[in-house]
Amino acid sequence: MNSRDYPAIEKDIDTAIAKHMGQAPESMYDKLSDHYSLRGRVKFLSGRYRDALGDMELAIRADFLSSDKIFNVDGVLPEQKASKPCTWSLSDFATLTAAMPSDFRPVLLRGLYWIFFTTFGKEDHYAKALQDFQRAAALNPKSPLPPYFIGRVYTKRDDISRKAISAYTAAIQLDSKFLPAYEERASAYLGLKQHTQAIRDYDRILELDPENTTAYADRGLAELVSGISPLAIFDLGEAIRRTPDDDSNSLAMSHEYRADAYTKIGDYRRATAEYSKAIACRLSSATFLLSLPQIRALYPEYDSVSDEVLIRKLNALFWPQFEYSVFAKRLRENGKWQTSSLSLLNDLYGKRGDAYLRANDFRRGVGDFQRIFKGIPNFAERVERWRSLGVGGDGEQYFLDVKSAEFRNGERPQVWIKSISKDKKSSVLAYEADCKTRRLNQQSAVAYDAARKLVSSSDVGTGWQVVVPGTIGEQLYNGLCSVPRRE
Repeated sequence: MNSRDYPAIEKDIDTAIAKHMGQAPESMYDKLSDHYSLRGRVKFLSGRYRDALGDMELAIRADFLSSDKIFNVDGVLPEQKASKPCTWSLSDFATLTAAMPSDFRPVLLRGLYWIFFTTFGKEDHYAKALQDFQRAAALNPKSPLPPYFIGRVYTKRDDISRKAISAYTAAIQLDSKFLPAYEERASAYLGLKQHTQAIRDYDRILELDPENTTAYADRGLAELVSGISPLAIFDLGEAIRRTPDDDSNSLAMSHEYRADAYTKIGDYRRATAEYSKAIACRLSSATFLLSLPQIRALYPEYDSVSDEVLIRKLNALFWPQFEYSVFAKRLRENGKWQTSSLSLLNDLYGKRGDAYLRANDFRRGVGDFQRIFKGIPNFAERVERWRSLGVGGDGEQYFLDVKSAEFRNGERPQVWIKSISKDKKSSVLAYEADCKTRRLNQQSAVAYDAARKLVSSSDVGTGWQVVVPGTIGEQLYNGLCSVPRRE
């Protein structure tokens, strides 16, 4: 913007704004706030200070979360003089304040300017921003903007702050329909684990903005941790329905939380389906980081498939925008196995594995833990090998060892089962199942007292016994011999 033909520049910006509001692709910038801030700068340079302030306020209201980035600073420090006409500097705010000393907006803008520079880690920038917002509040005690941005200072400085909540509450008291303050306060309540208050704010947000995807997702999370699983399932479903397909991170979180909610109410089948969707979303971004051997370790079910067929499948599922040759080259050249970047996948495989076990699908449950042990080995030591199968009618707890379980095609499945009674006595039993004849064989047993001292052990099996209905034996048989359903 080196030209000084400000009327012509302003006309071009007006045209760009009109195209942007009409969602035309020729719009100058992606965000409407950028258009308003640029037009505000042009009006400032042409001496129309009041009109400039009007546009800068429009820029703030168009995108509250990015309102500290409307000054086109581009690396210029506060103490430096701006080298480009479109860049704001401290002297510009002094000019506006001198021209309109009773207007709160020049001081408010300077506070936002200081907020931007807090990213450089200087403590005094927080204090300067806070001081300017307090001055703006004194100049216009009826506007919700100064207390809202005071809350933003506390939020940015402390991440979670009761002072921030107090400031957002002050903004809401000035304007009961001020949506950004509700959003920030709800997020703060959620961070402080004050879920009832958070849910109340999300209720209000959705009254003001019924299509607010984030509010549905966050209210669902608050309901989940509050134990209101049916409502969480509904809200997370609404969030999923409104989330764009290319926002894989948000979709993964919503599917995972929805799966957690299904798990809490004991609907393990739906839980595994939701975990599977979350895993697919995580894989959509992680696949490009993985090596082909690691992918095969994670998914041994494709052992019989050629590299080309597997790569083409992954290409079509997750990265269709890339030519096959480009995608294949990347997977084959990725030498190192990813570990830390797969922590989210590790958690999902563990959760889905547990849900499969509780759904009496032992083969798939063990399979998910084997994905961790073989495909993300750095996490293997952190994974508890004894996974819960639930509590029996007599209060006895049962666990399955996912590390030693064997499910080989054409062979009888074999597992170790641990039981812990109410009085803390325990036993570890080895079982194999004959799925064709509906029988179980206890191969060995080890018993411990409540102090974990060995009481007895035996390598002598009990022999093949018919499964008795309604017993833990039937649960084991069903879990070992169930035919995995198609997903």
